[in-house]
Amino acid sequence: MVRVMPKFLGSFHNQDGAVSKCGNLVSLKGYYAFGLQNGGECWSGPEAHMTYARLGTTDVCKDGRGGGFAHDVYFIGNYIISHFWIVKINSCTDKAGA
Repeated sequence: MVRVMPKFLGSFHNQDGAVSKCGNLVSLKGYYAFGLQNGGECWSGPEAHMTYARLGTTDVCKDGRGGGFAHDVYFIGNYIISHFWIVKINSCTDKAGA
């Protein structure tokens, strides 16, 4: 199976500010969307903003940090690196892929 967000950018398990930390990495890469999976893994890709919902939704995510093979999905707005905002767009997308 092809991942809906193919680029692993780092892990923020048990860290405060996981969403912001992942968002910073994604913004530096020039991507527009990202997902936290499995409690804090940061995933994205150049087309993540178009592919994130391809596999549907699920209810296995927790605390905005995803679940097993599932992303809590966020979009980045205002693509200026020093000033951006993050919007959670989907409660949980299913089967991030393998």
